[in-house]
Amino acid sequence: MNSLSYQGLVRDHQEGRTITVNGTGQVLTRPDAASAQVGFVNLDTDIRKAQGVNSSTIQKITSALIQAGVPQENIQTAEYSVTPQYEFIDGKQVFRGYEVSHILAVTIEDVDQTGYIIDTAVSQGANRINRIQFTLKRPQAAYQKALQIALGNALASAQTIANTMNLKLDQTPIQIIEKDGGRAVPRSFAQAEMVSSGAAPIEPGELKTSARVEVKFQYYS
Repeated sequence: MNSLSYQGLVRDHQEGRTITVNGTGQVLTRPDAASAQVGFVNLDTDIRKAQGVNSSTIQKITSALIQAGVPQENIQTAEYSVTPQYEFIDGKQVFRGYEVSHILAVTIEDVDQTGYIIDTAVSQGANRINRIQFTLKRPQAAYQKALQIALGNALASAQTIANTMNLKLDQTPIQIIEKDGGRAVPRSFAQAEMVSSGAAPIEPGELKTSARVEVKFQYYS
């Protein structure tokens, strides 16, 4: 919580009384950054074969993503695991094989290409889409706009109260306190539905950024 006080007013604070109001502001912004986790999971009783198939598939996916315009530095391993898998049959534990999972974290610089990038990965064998997230490259800019709206909202509320009570409002705040405003909340998809033709139907939508303030003004009768 940040607090900002204005000092050196023409009038002594003691000459007037104060009114405290709350203000809220909200802006909707189209995301300009995206990320996704894509990968391949396979199972085989031969651990070397399982790892080999997984490795070759991930290489195909990576090469295709680079050819699709994703810089190599924007493709990183987010998760890699080899896990023995068992199942119970007639009350007995039966070994099924080794599950190999390799998940890539992909940063997508052109939001409009998100569906195409994911579709490209799927066409090369990706069978896991764990997370798609849309964010803002400059979230602070959106927050500043929301903060301006919140301050204007607080001033309007204070002025309405003063007018209703036939009071004179000093529009220069004595104190402004930023409350726990919400920065843009990333829009996430836990899983994407893939289609057999065309890019995955993924729309970035809009992100909501909010700000809240508590503002104190002086008023005079």
